Amino acid sequence: MRHFCNVLKQGMYFAVTVALTSTALAITMTGSAFAIQNKPAARQSSNSSSDQSSAGSTAKKTDPITDEFNKYPGLRDEVTRLVTRFTQEIKLPAARSQSRVLPLLPENTAYYLAIPNYGDALHQALTILQEERKSSAALNDWWQHNMAKDNPEFESNLDKLYQLFRFLGDEIVVSGSENGSKTDWLLVCAIKKPGVKAFLAKLGKDLSGKSPASMLIYDPATLPAVAPAGSKDKIMVLVRPDFLVISPDLPTLTKANKQLDLRGGRFASTPFGARLNRSYENSAEILAGVDLQKLMRALAKETKPYDSILEATGFSDAQFLIWEQADTPGHAPNHAELSFTGPRRSIASWLASPGHMGGLDFVSPNSPMAFAFRLKNPALMFDDLKAIDEASGAHSMASLGQMEGALNVNLRDALLSKLSGEVIFEIDSSNPETPAWKTILGTSDPDGLMQTINLLASATGANPKSHMEDGVTVYSVPSPSGPKQPDLSFAMVDRYLVLASTHEMLAAAIKTHRSGDSLGRSNKLHESMPQGYPVDASALMYQNIGAMLEPMMRQFSPDSAQFLPRLLAGKPSVGALYGEETMIRQASNNSGMGVGTIMVVAAIAIPNLLRSRMAANESAAASSVRTINTAQISYLTEYPDRGYAPDLATLGPGGGGACDDGKNASEQHACLLDERLGGVSCVSGTWCTKDGYRFGMSATCKNQLCDEYVVVASPTETSTGTRSYCSVSDCVVRIRTGPPLTSPITAAECQKWEPIH
Repeated sequence: MRHFCNVLKQGMYFAVTVALTSTALAITMTGSAFAIQNKPAARQSSNSSSDQSSAGSTAKKTDPITDEFNKYPGLRDEVTRLVTRFTQEIKLPAARSQSRVLPLLPENTAYYLAIPNYGDALHQALTILQEERKSSAALNDWWQHNMAKDNPEFESNLDKLYQLFRFLGDEIVVSGSENGSKTDWLLVCAIKKPGVKAFLAKLGKDLSGKSPASMLIYDPATLPAVAPAGSKDKIMVLVRPDFLVISPDLPTLTKANKQLDLRGGRFASTPFGARLNRSYENSAEILAGVDLQKLMRALAKETKPYDSILEATGFSDAQFLIWEQADTPGHAPNHAELSFTGPRRSIASWLASPGHMGGLDFVSPNSPMAFAFRLKNPALMFDDLKAIDEASGAHSMASLGQMEGALNVNLRDALLSKLSGEVIFEIDSSNPETPAWKTILGTSDPDGLMQTINLLASATGANPKSHMEDGVTVYSVPSPSGPKQPDLSFAMVDRYLVLASTHEMLAAAIKTHRSGDSLGRSNKLHESMPQGYPVDASALMYQNIGAMLEPMMRQFSPDSAQFLPRLLAGKPSVGALYGEETMIRQASNNSGMGVGTIMVVAAIAIPNLLRSRMAANESAAASSVRTINTAQISYLTEYPDRGYAPDLATLGPGGGGACDDGKNASEQHACLLDERLGGVSCVSGTWCTKDGYRFGMSATCKNQLCDEYVVVASPTETSTGTRSYCSVSDCVVRIRTGPPLTSPITAAECQKWEPIH
């Protein structure tokens, strides 16, 4: 299955990135050029050596991309032509107004991802590439020495993927349903024409070669009741007359088969299913979602100790996380939303409602990158943090009062309450050797804020220098990065506190504000906004790729410096957030994966990564208990007059490397366990920690002869495991699910736990 997944991976990457955006190919070319720069000298350009050997001539400025183009004359123009054809000729799948698969999914579906069938787009991209390679010796030569050399089966694998897509319908759906402590994953898509089972069987055989088959392919008549021997780690594939279904395990596949026979799983009637259906009604290309309430219920046992903290943050009310991509007229290419079961509160309410952000008037229209936020009053945010701190029981803010007493200032009332919550951050990368940034903070009481700043400066001994400049009092303080960095500068201008990494940056911000030639007032920002979304937002994330690449372009030759911007030309990338009473919306003008994608992936991946880590910890803990049992048997055999070891330290190596040569084992330190399990401090009544688990052992002894023992392994906290293990002299490992143990148990208590079979 690994080879099959590689084919899928290659195909989706090629179809979705190379075929959909010119940027991807430019980046691919750049990466290849850098890679080739590091190849042996035999591949270096003869032009470079002749240039360097010219007596009395000025060395020609070259770079990896130019060197690559020099090796293959005509490649620069051919790449431009290839990208143009990709952009103009490839027809993407049409947006879908409904899903054939969604109504058939289980009612408890919590994760959903639907993508179109990119088979035709993939075939078009391959055809264009092959046509251009035939007509261009430069492109074909470059391809043979790079792509074909590193991955000779690239094109044939993509063609196999295209052939597979021809059997399938217009949508591929991946879903996950919470089932106790595990998630049942399914891939489902409609079958458009017969023959897919034979094709998959041949494909699996071709890709596996002499290795054992990694796919087990069934139809409804051959679907077994029990997973066959050796099926672990294999992918289960069910080919029905109407649907192709793939799952990692047989029970999930069997359940899905029965569900499809019933022609409906009631998912569409759930609130989550209904919300996804609304996205289809608005036309959907790629659609992803997570039912956060189902997710939190599934993790309830693992997160119970943190329920009060989650409740205090306001995110316990989170309902659905939805991400949509649909490149249709009148709609933003990327749209995401995080909905709540009621009005947003606490941290979830920090993003304020949309509105005008005057701080953008200090940002240059040529800025490479800027972030702007409208937050609720910082004093209220401070109150939320105090409530969360109290709910956690950490009392980490208790020392704040002492600091305020030392400074003789109430930070909430004298500082935070003077800010409006508007925050702008601009990064200027035109000079990468010098920090170049501006921060603009909106104020509700500028005079009061300056009084507090002066008070804090006096109390801390900062003593900023000040002078008048064009009617504005400009302050400067030494940079915290050290004396070699320029002083930080700040000034209060029209109810905005403007801070900058240098005096020049501050002066430029003030000049931009006064001239009116700013990002906030520019047509560039308005024209770059996602379709249907206003500039007045709760947050804006602005990136101008051309301006960001400008410093890098200075390192290249003039030819390359002109070539790359042509490939990367386009509108700046703008993402926006809009805070509503019960929802946060996100929109982006970028047709690639945006913030919403990251949020959805994180919402799905983090809990499952947590589970994976917990499962690994639990497995390792059970294995360690077995190791301790084995060590006890060896100890009993070696020292029958002592019986079993009284504690883990006795089974361990002792101190000072006594067991390094294997000759110093004794009944006090038997060298049967390593330092982590059998350290000198691992005596009876104490815990030793390893891989998220605490281990302890005690014994029943008379006259220094121990005839019984009990070893216990329990999670250090709920996030590292949910199962405790124990064992006694019968060497049977037993298990109990629940919160971590706070004290050791007796042998009699251990024997009441459930044995592991």
